[in-house]
Order: sequence, then structure tokens, then C-alpha cells
Amino acid sequence: MKVCLHLTWERSGRELLSRSIDEMSEKELRVEIKRREAVDKRRLAEMKKLEKQRENVEKKLQKEIEKAKKQATSASRKDDQPAERLKHMVAILDTAIAENSTLMSSLAAKLSEVEVEYRIGKDVLHPGTISWLRKTAERTVDEQAQILTKVCEEEQAELLVNIEAQGLAGLVHYTKMAQCGQTLPDGAKTFKQYVEELIKSFPNKKVTLVVQGVEAFLRGNKTHQNRQYRQAVTGREAATKNSSQRMFSDVTRLDCEEVLVDMQLVLGPVVRMCEGPEELAEYVVTMTKAISESYFKQSNPFSFHTETGQGPSKQSPLAIPVSYVQALSDADSKVSLIFKHQLMQLNNVSEHMAAAVVSVYPSPAHLLNAYESCSDTKSAQLLLHDIEVRRGVGVVSSTRRLGPTHSKRIHLLMTATDQTLTLS
Repeated sequence: MKVCLHLTWERSGRELLSRSIDEMSEKELRVEIKRREAVDKRRLAEMKKLEKQRENVEKKLQKEIEKAKKQATSASRKDDQPAERLKHMVAILDTAIAENSTLMSSLAAKLSEVEVEYRIGKDVLHPGTISWLRKTAERTVDEQAQILTKVCEEEQAELLVNIEAQGLAGLVHYTKMAQCGQTLPDGAKTFKQYVEELIKSFPNKKVTLVVQGVEAFLRGNKTHQNRQYRQAVTGREAATKNSSQRMFSDVTRLDCEEVLVDMQLVLGPVVRMCEGPEELAEYVVTMTKAISESYFKQSNPFSFHTETGQGPSKQSPLAIPVSYVQALSDADSKVSLIFKHQLMQLNNVSEHMAAAVVSVYPSPAHLLNAYESCSDTKSAQLLLHDIEVRRGVGVVSSTRRLGPTHSKRIHLLMTATDQTLTLS
């Protein structure tokens, strides 16, 4: 049987050739085999070269991805810097505020100075409000080493409500009428009812009331009352038509203070007095700064009483710096001083007694934790009665126990939940 060897190769512009072993000489066969081996080597070398190039491309892309991730992390850290936090805040101004040209110009100028964005948004629940959004950037890196940034806006819990002085005077006036048992006009409401409706409309907000121009309004009331008194004494008529038509002229400073304090004790919202658009704009900027910092303070709460070590050293490179330790020490002494003066507000609690308690429990948090660790209420009430109180120095010094009476009163001060409770 005739054995044939079919050899196939590609040459430029030629057809495939096939020859049998019998038709080829030994020399030609040897040359053909070498040529085939050389072609295989070239192909293998090209394959290795392509594989190496692919690996180099993958390594380069991986390096670029790692670099992009570092850049994204660096950008996120930069956003968290105190100097950059304010730039991510957005103030939402109600249309009622935007329509007040004087107030709007002051707000726009102050917010632009600190690079805070502001928008005009209509609040259908209540006019004259200012709320805030905080922008957060989420950065990811795709397979092509491109940084993808997604900006999210998170609504903040704070809400500022702007009230004109005459509006506050009306609420105070109707509150006085209700306290005297008089019937209110249709649509009128007391200050407490107004704030309750406000809290109900914004259940998830911390409401702050800002009242403009109270001092000027009260001065006007005083002037009006003096004018009416002079008219009654002299019997002369009003010099101007509108002098006897001033609304809520019976509202006094004491009336405003009583109503505001009662509302804050019962309902909780903060009230801030501002005498003009400029002062209100400055307060809005102050609130914006506080809100921008609050998120980071909540995620990293500052502890006034912590175990602090010495400054950094070669053996302990992660130790707390000396300046930070000193700051904490100063804060500790201030907290203890305030706590001591707080205890001294109780009747018959002297400075020596308060200092003895503070020497054992340097802050309210320490004392509250000690109360929580007690097995029952009676042991908590008597927790402090064995504390030694030292009075005087030298030969005239004396010591005594704090006693159960003072211990019970301090326990009542620290744990009472009834705001109407009177401490003896």
C-alpha cells in the first residue's frame, strides 16, 4: 500500500500543495520539516507575545483602577473636611420669604459668602419656613477605571419658621384672651395652638421659631400707650389718624416672655429673637454651619471623660497628642465645675457638699451610670449618703457624711421626669 504524507502550508498568493513521500526527496522532506518547525515556533512566539501584551494591558488597567479608587477615597475624605462641609449644604427658602425682597437679599448675600447653595421651594404646609438638605457624593470605579459620582440629597431634621413681630403679638394677645376665659374671634388661635399645629405639620422636624422686630414693636406699643395716656390727661385728640388704630397695643414685654417660656417648657421648640433681616440672615448661616457639623459629630461623638494617655512616642505612635489630652483635661474641669454649681442650686447644699459629690462623680453621666447600676430605687437614693464632706483646713477642719436627705434630693434632681415637680 502506498503511504503518502500530506503536507500543507500557506504561501502568499499560491494554492495549497500536497505531495506524497515518494514524490519528495529526502533533502526536500528534511527542509520541509524544518520550515514547518520554524513556522510553529514563530506562531508560538507570537502567541506568547500577545499573551504578555494582554497581561500588561490587564496590569495597567488594574493599576489605573486602584489609582482611581484612591482618588475617589481622597475626594470623599476631602468632602468630610471641616472647610468643605458647608459647601454641601442646600438651604430651601419658602416662597413667602423669597417675596420679602429685603430679607431675601440679605439671605442671598450671607449664604453666597459662605458658598451655600439656596433654592426657592413652596411649602404648602406652612409659609415662611427654611429647611436644609445635605448633599452626599457616592463614588464608585467601573471596569474602565472611570470614577462614577452619584450625588444624593438627604433632608435634614431642622426647620426654621420666620414669624413677624405683629404675628407674635397677635398670638400672645389671643393667648391672654383665652387665659381670661374670653371667646376668640373666628380663625384666631393661641400661641400654644399655633406651635402644636406646626409640630403636627412637621412631625419629624426640630422646629426653631425666629421672631423679627419684637423690640421695635414693643417700643411702638410703649409709645402708643404714652400717647394715649397724654391724650387722656390733656383731653386732646390723636394727632394722626392711625395713632388709635394700632393692633395688639396691649401686648407687653412681660406677656411675650411668659408665653414664650411656657411654650418652650411644655412643647420644646427653640425661640430666637432677631431685630432685622441682617440678623436673621446671620442666624440662618449659623444654623447652616451647625447642621453641616452635626452629622460628623453624631458619627464621632466627643467624650469629655475618657482614658487619655500621654503624647505620641516611638513606642506608641498612635497615642493621643498632648494638645488633645490638655483639651480634654480642660473640658473635664469645666464639666465638673458646671456640675458642682448645678448641685449647689439645691437648697442647703453647700459648696463643700457639691465638691465632695463631684470628686467621686465628676460629671452627670458618671452619676447617672452609677444610679443605673444600683439594684433598686432605694439603694440608688442612698448611693451618696456615705460620701465624706470635708470643711475647713488644718486644725479647724471637720468632716461629716453627706447624709440620706441630701442623697435622696440629688437622686430626685438627676432622675425626675415630671417637669412640674418642685424640688425643696
